[in-house]
Amino acid sequence: MIISIAEKTGSLVTAYFPTVIVTDLDKLSIRTEATESILRQLKLGNRCNISVPALGDKMYMGELSHIAPYAHETGVLTGGGTYVTEVIATVNNHGNTLRPGYQANVKVDIGQQKNALLVPIDVIAQDENGTEYVMVWTGSQAYRQEIITGKEVEDYVQVVVGLSEKQRVIRNVNQFSFTEDTVLYEAS
Repeated sequence: MIISIAEKTGSLVTAYFPTVIVTDLDKLSIRTEATESILRQLKLGNRCNISVPALGDKMYMGELSHIAPYAHETGVLTGGGTYVTEVIATVNNHGNTLRPGYQANVKVDIGQQKNALLVPIDVIAQDENGTEYVMVWTGSQAYRQEIITGKEVEDYVQVVVGLSEKQRVIRNVNQFSFTEDTVLYEAS
């Protein structure tokens, strides 16, 4: 299918600019980015659920076809960026309803696990050695509990080791001061 024609009949053309763009709309690629924390869970061939706001509730199935071998920092000019890696999902476009340039939301299926313990991503902190931990509330005080995390699911992270379902965790870890293994809450 011809997507665009840049020049008119009789125009002067050069080798540096395309004059006609032709594409096969039956199979499209969607470029997106994955953060470092979720990258370890992605594998080529993972199934993807793809939604396109311009097309309403219609869902498309695709699969991860490329994971870039490098990362780059986002927000370089504003500071405080995160590192992301480009990934490409390939989708079969039966009926040619998708078009190049549409905004798409890609959710990658990284598998299922029964009885997984999930906590909000913002309750997890990391110390200077890279050890992940949460603050556990006992009812009268809080303490630091080291954990090992697993898969990320949207705004949640699986805790594999170090936390039980009955324990209560606290958000805003920066509001605590440490005294050996015990942490006292500082009300603000």
